[in-house]
Amino acid sequence: EKIKSAFSKRNFNWVETDILTKDKEDKRVAWISITENSPITGWANWGVAIDISARYRYQKYLDRERAILQSIIRSFPYGIYYKNTEGKYLGHNKTFLQLANLKHSIIGKTDFDIFDEQNASKNFKEDEKIILQKTPVIKEEWIKGGRNGQRLIRTEKYPIINAQNEIVGIVGFERDITQDYFFQKELQEQKEKAEKADKLKSAFLANMSHEIRTPLNAIIGFADLLKSDKISSEQRKKYIDYINNSSNSLLTLIDDIIDTAKIEAGQLKIRKTKVFLNKLLEELIEAHEEIKNKNKKQHVRLLLEKGTDDKNFNFTTDAHRLRQIISNLIGNAIKFVDKGYIKLAYKIEETEIIFSVDDTGIGIPKDKHDLIFERFGQVESSYKKNFKGTGLGLAITKKLVELLGGRIWLESEENKGTTFYFTLPYREMDDISSTNRLIPYEIPDLDEKNILIVEDNSLNYTVLKNILQATKANIIWKSDGREALNFIRENINSIDLILLDIQLPSVSGIEITQILRKKRIKIPIIVVSAYTMNNEEQTAINAGCNAFVSKPIKVDTLYQKISAIFKNNN
Repeated sequence: EKIKSAFSKRNFNWVETDILTKDKEDKRVAWISITENSPITGWANWGVAIDISARYRYQKYLDRERAILQSIIRSFPYGIYYKNTEGKYLGHNKTFLQLANLKHSIIGKTDFDIFDEQNASKNFKEDEKIILQKTPVIKEEWIKGGRNGQRLIRTEKYPIINAQNEIVGIVGFERDITQDYFFQKELQEQKEKAEKADKLKSAFLANMSHEIRTPLNAIIGFADLLKSDKISSEQRKKYIDYINNSSNSLLTLIDDIIDTAKIEAGQLKIRKTKVFLNKLLEELIEAHEEIKNKNKKQHVRLLLEKGTDDKNFNFTTDAHRLRQIISNLIGNAIKFVDKGYIKLAYKIEETEIIFSVDDTGIGIPKDKHDLIFERFGQVESSYKKNFKGTGLGLAITKKLVELLGGRIWLESEENKGTTFYFTLPYREMDDISSTNRLIPYEIPDLDEKNILIVEDNSLNYTVLKNILQATKANIIWKSDGREALNFIRENINSIDLILLDIQLPSVSGIEITQILRKKRIKIPIIVVSAYTMNNEEQTAINAGCNAFVSKPIKVDTLYQKISAIFKNNN
């Protein structure tokens, strides 16, 4: 370069070529030819050859390194830039321009040429700190842009230090971490939710153990006391009542667990029929009067406010689930009301019926209004518990209301009371025949009738046998599925009714039903099963059975099913 400068005012040519020396060495040579007009010599041409191999190799090395660096910068997944100590940008990639919302190259410019005064000054102070203290700057800030209007950008700036430990510039990296931010936020929320659920489930399991053992303790304890021959008939009757009440409590608890499992699995079926509403609500109030008194809340008034006095007013819904919804709400109110009243009411709108259960109880804090509709919502991890319950009731109630096409909400104030509201779709019915009225409890007269009980559990058979003794029927027992099937084939004309368990040795109850119906054997079949999940009742009906009774067996329900079958056959 010095040679070029020295001859810059003269007429010369510079040409570079590769040569091979006589020692077989590759050399890079610069050929300089000069032409000048001297007053002494006139026109003259002269030249010189210079070995520039070292400089050439070094230049090629620098060019290669620069190309690699530029390639790295271009392909770097983050925004990258570098500038000198005066703040001028010496290079950058396209990603940086995109993150900074810039459209054109900014090489040779400073932050004051690009950004507003405030941002430029902030960047200048950061760069000054890096140069003076040789420390990096790392920050995260929200900027405009992106699908949601803002992006979170992480910036890292580092000093560029040469071999002499001098700062010669600054290199910066920028990365859009918006997705990472929201992912981490969601992950933290899910973690907190999982921890909360785990805490609630642990408390629920502890509480469930308590709720199951409490009635079992009464059942087992009073059953043992009944063995004594020294108790009076009055005590015996009282103990039997205690056992029945505890058994019903245990059954309700199990039903709640099963309903929750069915709802989660999407297997809870809705069976809509015509419902005479006033009759149904009167029955519920009457039933809860007894429950209220058993809970020593005789002074709490149960009120019913009807939307119409028409005794034939009806609409279509699932009667069983409507009873369950209202029973849950009234039963819940009984727990929390010590004085005043509990009022069940409804009013009829054009397309829906609005129900309400109003009480003068302890009320619910506002921050708990949503929580109580969650599973285990009322459960606390504390041994200081003033009210019974698993925390499933209101969660089930909410799901049932939604399955029936309605919605549920509440209004409450602490120490003043709570009102639960729920709606159900309303469509008037012309036909006043009812499908939800219970057949009166009567013992069917089955004298001279032969009933085959197919049940592999001897205790369950004994229960059925004792229930049916009052009907005067002749009882036959088979404990094996194949044995029962063979017996039926041999005694087709003498069997009047089959009470059939589902789970049996060798051949299941469903298979027995299917085989009999395929052979056109029309003996009435009532399936009596402890299976209540996975739509077993519908499976049994589809197989050809006439009715389904779930265990534990309710005497009146079994009698009603049997009476209906023999009434239809006659």
